[in-house]
Amino acid sequence: MRFDFKFAQLHRQCLDWLTEFDGDALVLSFAAFAALGARTSNGPSMYQRAVEAPTRTTRATRCS
Repeated sequence: MRFDFKFAQLHRQCLDWLTEFDGDALVLSFAAFAALGARTSNGPSMYQRAVEAPTRTTRATRCS
């Protein structure tokens, strides 16, 4: 239960950050991590946005 609460809290914070830093790969990756951890319905789409973000580095996409 504790971890679910923290993921939900991080997810809410990331949504605020995305209003200021929309498209930033680091913020998108945190948002995807939080959304997947909180098991929200937008988790997979947030992950896809993070992978496809124009500000990502090629090092970050080697495993995908």
